[in-house]
Amino acid sequence: MKNLAKFFVAVAALFVGVSCVNDTTEDLTQQAAGNGKTVITVSTGDTKTSLGEKDGDSYPVYWSEGDKIALNGVASNPLEGVDENATTATFTWNGTFDKPYLFTYPAGAEGVITFDSSQAYAAGTFAVNTAPMYAYVTEEGVVNLKHLAGVLRLGVYAQEETVIRSMYIENLGDAPIAGDFTCSNEGVLTPTENVTTKINYSADGVVLSQDATAPTLFHIVVPAGEYETLRLTIFTDKGTMFAKVKAGEGMEVAAGVVREFSTVAFTPKDGVYFEVKDEDTLAGFAAAVTDGSIKAYDIVRVTADVDMTDKTWTPIEGFTGILDGGKHTISGLTKPLFGELNGIVTNLTVDVTIATTTNGDKVGALAKRIGVCKLVNCTAKGSINFAATGTSAPHIGGLFGSLSVTGATNCNIYIGGLTGYVSNATFSDCHNYGSVTFDATKGSDTQKYLYMGGLIGSNQGTDITMTDCSNNGTITTTSKTTNKVHVMIGGIVGHTKRVIIGKNLTNNGNLNLQSSAPRYWCGGVIGWFDKSSPCDLSYLDNCRNTGIITLAKAGSGVCYIGGCLGAIESNVSGIIKNCHNSGVLNLNEGQTAVRSRRMFVGGVAGYVAMETKFQYCSNTGTVSAPFYKYNTDIATFIGLLLGNRYYHTGSGGTSDPIISTAENCYINGTIKRYKVDKTGNDEVVVDTDAEMYKYAFGELESYEGDTDPTKFFTNCSATDATVAQVPAQE
Repeated sequence: MKNLAKFFVAVAALFVGVSCVNDTTEDLTQQAAGNGKTVITVSTGDTKTSLGEKDGDSYPVYWSEGDKIALNGVASNPLEGVDENATTATFTWNGTFDKPYLFTYPAGAEGVITFDSSQAYAAGTFAVNTAPMYAYVTEEGVVNLKHLAGVLRLGVYAQEETVIRSMYIENLGDAPIAGDFTCSNEGVLTPTENVTTKINYSADGVVLSQDATAPTLFHIVVPAGEYETLRLTIFTDKGTMFAKVKAGEGMEVAAGVVREFSTVAFTPKDGVYFEVKDEDTLAGFAAAVTDGSIKAYDIVRVTADVDMTDKTWTPIEGFTGILDGGKHTISGLTKPLFGELNGIVTNLTVDVTIATTTNGDKVGALAKRIGVCKLVNCTAKGSINFAATGTSAPHIGGLFGSLSVTGATNCNIYIGGLTGYVSNATFSDCHNYGSVTFDATKGSDTQKYLYMGGLIGSNQGTDITMTDCSNNGTITTTSKTTNKVHVMIGGIVGHTKRVIIGKNLTNNGNLNLQSSAPRYWCGGVIGWFDKSSPCDLSYLDNCRNTGIITLAKAGSGVCYIGGCLGAIESNVSGIIKNCHNSGVLNLNEGQTAVRSRRMFVGGVAGYVAMETKFQYCSNTGTVSAPFYKYNTDIATFIGLLLGNRYYHTGSGGTSDPIISTAENCYINGTIKRYKVDKTGNDEVVVDTDAEMYKYAFGELESYEGDTDPTKFFTNCSATDATVAQVPAQE
């Protein structure tokens, strides 16, 4: 262990401006020296680090009282007694360190650099803790801190008195401009998962200059890099908004450089802005929608958490604008926030406690009904309880939290962790973490249907788009459900009549099926592709199930259970591609009763009713469905990839066979199923290709003439998982 003694830390000067026409790149300069025990000197600090007046072609950066830097992930003691406009400072640590030495500012975890997504206005400089620097040295001596950030310098003026509340700076491309980045020894930044393309810039009370030659200057710190389009949005205390786009081909923001844009005039004509910051402004937002003040594409921004506990609320009807939740929460609601939602909602959490006994009610934490809308990064918490009798179908959705249906029902039920029923919508980065429970009894002898999903109960309208969505909550049908309720359940979507354009859909929640329903259509991702309208499977990409699917007791009808996809009917086309199951399917364990219908169980898909190819799919989970007999014949068809391989009609017959095949699939895991010779059960660990050929499909040995099972497989393996990796060009 060595003391760090007499380190000299030099930091280059800071930035100058840029405009849409003229780019100016001027340095930030600074030096720092240190000596003593564990000691160094640096510039820019944990508390402030300010930008000085321009000196020639550079802006000096000054240390401030309380500044700290990190050495190998350990924060220094805060600076004390710093002289005004100090460009050098001495830092000390309690303890010693081994070589090599990695210095970072502001102080943080070793190798992690944070660019703040919430910055604040500071006259003439940038915000506290926002201009990261680093140095990597292997020996004692001189240390040169290097900038990792660039500074956007924006000049804005107004023609009349204008008071700002806040600003957004957003990169309209893919590159993140804030969040956590790892930093290599060479200063290369790599985004972690915790990054964003937007910066919230607080400027509450700042009065814009009315002099175009001396505009109000704002300094925003971003990672050094290349950006194509940046958008500045300014919100005022009068509810007006101004947006300005700065675009260019490969607009570079260099490290240690101030990029100055040409001055812009604030002209509030690009939309109406409404701010929600408390219960009164939330009520004002609702009133503005009702009276037509807020129209399509107008922006509503939530700027603080809002608590509506013990407050009367009527769901907002007719909203078609844009609601940016700002990662805030609206809590305490006892009714949905919206009636029918046809707008865009982003970055919002709603926390509700809703109970309804109204027949045919449409209930959700966010909205009663979802029409033509887009949801991005939305969360719901709390609970929704539906307990009613009657014949009108309820549509029940939650998004996050707990959903429970109790009582007796004489109608079809639509229940989803996000929404019970959807007809035309786009969902991005939406996730359910709450439980979804059906705990009702059938109130009549008429057969009804339960459409139930971790996110969506049923899609019966037009095509929907889902990207980067997941279910992480448990989905349950209890033993109260009688044999008159047919059940369609999916970890993501229970039932669909239309195309689902889905990418990166993941179910991590358990599906706990306790009822003796006459029929089950159940999939870890999607339960049932209906045959009433054409569906194209090729729009699904990267569907995954890791949850446990348990069926305690099947009823009298046919059951279709799949790790990813339950049942796919005859009006569906396309290749099943890039679907993966690592969850456990455990069905009818311990049940020996004779049943009047068959069961189809597959690790990836339970049942398909047309010629199908599985491509780049995998199963590594256990699939177990023993003791299920159809009179004296086999009733359970179970495979690690697919439950059936031939088309079935009814409970006992087959039509001309339609062959399913596998290409580039990894098929591995444990299977337990009734033997073909009807003498008991097989329980086999499938870890060889020979066993894969035998157990991938549920019926491979059920028909005569299948003497060469390898003909149904192309480049598949039970030992090499890489065969199921989709090539980059695909």
